[in-house]
Amino acid sequence: MKVIDAIVISSVNGKVTTFFGIVVGPDGNLYLDSQEVDLSIAVTRIYGANRYATSMKIASKLKDVLGLSEFNTVILATGKSYPDALSGAYLGVVNDAPVLTIGENKKSVCNYVKSNLPEGSTIYILGDEKAIPESWLFDLPDSYEIVRLGGVNRYATNMEILKKSGVTGGDIMVCTGENYPDALIASATGNPVFLVGKSLKNSQKKYLATLSNVRFHIVGSEDAVSEAVVNDLANYGTIVRRTSGSGICDSSIKFAQTYFNDPKQVILAYDKDFPDGMSAGVLAVQLHAPLILTDSSEQREAVKEYVASTSIKTGYVLGANQNDRINDESVRIIFHMTDMDLIEEY
Repeated sequence: MKVIDAIVISSVNGKVTTFFGIVVGPDGNLYLDSQEVDLSIAVTRIYGANRYATSMKIASKLKDVLGLSEFNTVILATGKSYPDALSGAYLGVVNDAPVLTIGENKKSVCNYVKSNLPEGSTIYILGDEKAIPESWLFDLPDSYEIVRLGGVNRYATNMEILKKSGVTGGDIMVCTGENYPDALIASATGNPVFLVGKSLKNSQKKYLATLSNVRFHIVGSEDAVSEAVVNDLANYGTIVRRTSGSGICDSSIKFAQTYFNDPKQVILAYDKDFPDGMSAGVLAVQLHAPLILTDSSEQREAVKEYVASTSIKTGYVLGANQNDRINDESVRIIFHMTDMDLIEEY
């Protein structure tokens, strides 16, 4: 039945005791219906017209959560590919800064930066000029301090980001640099992400030798981070554990179960593309929320079971309400919502 009008009569402790609504029945006639609705369930969809607009919306939500009127730092990453930006979330965490994706929408992103970043502040560019050309930045005032962090490849860029972030040791998440899901999932912990390939490069070994008291957390299967790489890493620190699952969604759930103790919120991002999740890491850290990668397929049932096993009552879903991504029907299933429960839009 379709609700066309409704009114709340009373509520107790966030639980609506009487909810009257005018509904259209299967026969097309109007009926008065009542239902108890749990107002403690609050889910917000954050989205824009495209990946770049969604990135700016996520940044604005981060600003709200941080209680800021403006940022002091902004991070720009290309929205066309993921390698350079996979470890950018930690740089955002240490600077309370959003990771904005930029591409053919460069003018709108530059306008957003000018509106939300005081002149004289810092802008970090992740990747070389092939990723983000200097010409894309012409609309930005000269007063900004623009710092480009880019190396000869994704692994060199990763180390430049970690150095600029002030990493000296401690907990480090180790993820493959050949794909994006594991690094996105790991970014929600607020720990730095170290990217690896099939073997450690000499430059990586030299970098690791400068760190102390390192605890390596391996994220992903042996196909992603080989045992040979893990054995090499053991020369530079302690191997804490390996966390992996049978697929992207299952891996994100197992990671959440391992690293998030009694979460109250969760962020859902589409599992078959990277931009929304790439911009969400800093927000997830501030909300103390795991980042679950999923879609509108049957795997939403596994996410539903995970949410039911926790104290999660609120959360965010990133991206538009589309059947081939994470649609409203899936959100309602995952959060055990009724048709009366509202999915807010941001």
